[in-house]
Amino acid sequence: IDEGKNKYVLISAISPAQKNCASSKVHYFVTSKRGAPYHRNVAEPFVETLEECGYISIQILGGGRIECDRNEKKILIYGFSYGFGRADHEISQNVVREDPRYKDFKISWSNEGY
Repeated sequence: IDEGKNKYVLISAISPAQKNCASSKVHYFVTSKRGAPYHRNVAEPFVETLEECGYISIQILGGGRIECDRNEKKILIYGFSYGFGRADHEISQNVVREDPRYKDFKISWSNEGY
């Protein structure tokens, strides 16, 4: 997650098949990009990376804004994407909470704002 106020997208993808493993798992990803003019500019490079890593059934579930203040250890997730619609910010919050880089951060969300 880039520092500051930026566009973000929530993406789901099925993990690459593991040897001797009959089932695959759905993973959720939150990514942002400083200065991206559109949400697709955030999504496209990340989707390409997932494809290169063998993920399948990649879906952009929506987007919004994410404010990351590393000094204050706060992250706010809110808003929507005109192109992809509103992400489920509660899922996004859970994805960010599971990331060890943000374990000491206060992470909140709202459906208000753009």
